[in-house]
Amino acid sequence: MVEVKPRYEIVRPIARGGMAEVLLARRFDPDGTVRSVALKRVLPDLATDPRLVRMFLDEARLAIRIVHPNVVRVLEAGEGPSGPFLAMELVDGPSLDLLRAGAPDRKLPLAITCGIVAQAARGLHHAHALTGEDGRPIGIVHRDVSPQNVLIGRDGVVRIADFGVAKAKTHAMRTMTGVLKGKVSYMSPEQLRDEPIDGRADVFSLGVILFECLTGHRLYKRTQPLDAIDEIVGAPVPRVRDLAPEVPSELDRIVRRCLAKSPGDRPESAGALGRDLDQFLAARDLDGSLAAIARAVAETLARPVATAVETREATSIRLPMRRGPGIVVVGALLAVAAALLALLLWR
Repeated sequence: MVEVKPRYEIVRPIARGGMAEVLLARRFDPDGTVRSVALKRVLPDLATDPRLVRMFLDEARLAIRIVHPNVVRVLEAGEGPSGPFLAMELVDGPSLDLLRAGAPDRKLPLAITCGIVAQAARGLHHAHALTGEDGRPIGIVHRDVSPQNVLIGRDGVVRIADFGVAKAKTHAMRTMTGVLKGKVSYMSPEQLRDEPIDGRADVFSLGVILFECLTGHRLYKRTQPLDAIDEIVGAPVPRVRDLAPEVPSELDRIVRRCLAKSPGDRPESAGALGRDLDQFLAARDLDGSLAAIARAVAETLARPVATAVETREATSIRLPMRRGPGIVVVGALLAVAAALLALLLWR
């Protein structure tokens, strides 16, 4: 971690969550370069809590190690007068949720959908495969992959954002036992059961994103998180082709594999999913390239987009120790607002 120097100038707030806030800032480098960054820091009234500060710094140490074209880059981490902070690259482009909001019926073209998710899968696979000094995988899982955390640059490059609820085996500070964090509609069945998870939990989340982009419909529609949990864990998964008959059967099968209730029935890794989507595009001679995605972004941003973007629930759910044969019964629920980082970044 580096010592904070007076090199950041706050411009305006971007987003605020339950633990931290994100600010647009200017960074002044020693060589005279000035760049815009996203500055994430613990909320002032929480900055004196050693446990939360340690958790935030855990995130910082983890996120700063993830260097990949398809992951939002953490440039610097440290502690300043206002507490610990992360300085992240600023993505010039919308979130996937905003891109869908500007599309007819919230459906994206098939090739664009596959190209975006394939890039996201590559970024996640890199994080999943990170190793420690002993050469063994650290065991990073994002655990909160959702359309708000998939940012799409005007250059067509897709970046996964906010590993804030990511979990590594080596973390000294772990999420409290019995607490789930993330957007319930995109969480895997094993995560909702509070079972051990690996990168295939993020593959499930990408499957939900694929389904929704291809059909224009939410996969898990229940408005109450407890009902959504029951649906994700127990309800049969509808076929993409039932809602979008134009989707080829081989792509429908890829989506269904991602959405399998058992991790063992999904693609073995996010990297494998990315390869499956690339092969599908190549076999059909479809264009999911950076240039094609960039054109889709430009077309969307050229049209008026409703400012009321559908917001998924960001939740913390405390689970009791008692388990049933299916889903764990949930005791208390605290719903907090989802922080849409990209909502203001591209304006």
